[in-house]
Amino acid sequence: MLTLSLPQEMDSRLASLASNAGRTKSDFVVDALSAYFEEISDAELAETALSRFYTANEKAIPLTEMERRLGLAMPSLTMDRV
Repeated sequence: MLTLSLPQEMDSRLASLASNAGRTKSDFVVDALSAYFEEISDAELAETALSRFYTANEKAIPLTEMERRLGLAMPSLTMDRV
């Protein structure tokens, strides 16, 4: 159980959004916290991966090269002149 005091403007906006969506304010807060926790976890994973990359002195591969290797490269969009 958590009790939370919000600034009036934020509480009013939350109440309006919840009412319009037919959900409770708690539903919105739980969803927002879940999304926030997911973002924090993703950022931590990215930081760890980047640190490992720098420590290993690995060579970066340009995106266009990786797309080519994976068969995802888009053909050149050149127009033949008549």
